[in-house]
Amino acid sequence: MHRRRPARVTLLLSTILALATSCAGDSTAPPPVASITLEVVTSNPRVGETAHVGATPVDKNGRILNVPCRFASGSPGIATVDSTNGTVAALSPGNTVITVTCGGVVTTTTITVRPRLVTLTITKLGAAGSIFADPIGPTYDQGTVVTLTATPLNGSTFTGWGGACAPLGANPKCQLLMNVDAAVTGTFALVENFSGAMTSGSAALATSLGCRYSVSVSGPLTIQLTENSDFTVTGMASLAATVKIDVTGSPAGVRCTSQPFNTNPSGAITGIDANLTATLSDGVNFRWPITATRSGSTITGKGTISETLHDDSGVAYPVSLAANFTIMKQ
Repeated sequence: MHRRRPARVTLLLSTILALATSCAGDSTAPPPVASITLEVVTSNPRVGETAHVGATPVDKNGRILNVPCRFASGSPGIATVDSTNGTVAALSPGNTVITVTCGGVVTTTTITVRPRLVTLTITKLGAAGSIFADPIGPTYDQGTVVTLTATPLNGSTFTGWGGACAPLGANPKCQLLMNVDAAVTGTFALVENFSGAMTSGSAALATSLGCRYSVSVSGPLTIQLTENSDFTVTGMASLAATVKIDVTGSPAGVRCTSQPFNTNPSGAITGIDANLTATLSDGVNFRWPITATRSGSTITGKGTISETLHDDSGVAYPVSLAANFTIMKQ
């Protein structure tokens, strides 16, 4: 025989068993996040590039927890970040703080965005010379100021810039603000110097008083030539001329006098290959158009000098003199 258990006792035991089962289930909940390990790929991207912030939450024992993390950028104008996967897009130079939150725990890292890279291409043309860039390239942070200096070597000259420096012409220095890719050319030309003597024939001159003179011109002639890359020739000719005036006849009762004088005419030379032309002038009374031919280290040429002389009364007497020259390369 046995005593039957009361129904109220049975209900109490069932409730105790249910609570026990519930407490056992709570033991499987994830432990709290103790810290976050960050892994940053490319912490200093350039504008237009991407970086990545990886987050690994761990418990107090260092075990990895399967807890979602959220990402936020403190300066989205500098760089944005995907809120779920940590991908960073670099937009403008500067620093931004990326905040990472996992299971209520917060940590941060800083992303430094560098300027975009731009490229400067420099091409040297023609004769011997160098082009120096400061700072040295060819790649620069966007916004860098670069100074280019063209330096000709012995026997050459710098004739001018092309490309981004073209507006400066033959100025040997060029400053560029490198906001975009740029290309520059610098052209050098061969420079040669020639010198020698020129002499003229004589011309007879008679004044209103009956004085007769013989006029001639002589002096050292210097020509500097620049041979350009397109086969044209430019340069300068200069003459240190002495105008000699000799008395050849005096009428009775008239005293005829003369005095030699110096003048320094010059003029620009132009030409193609070996054929040269120039007009030398002193800007007052002396004018000498010349044509010349170069053969190796020699230039030969000729022209007719037009010179206007004046007597003591200011009367003008124009004369024409045939002149020629042979000059040698120095």
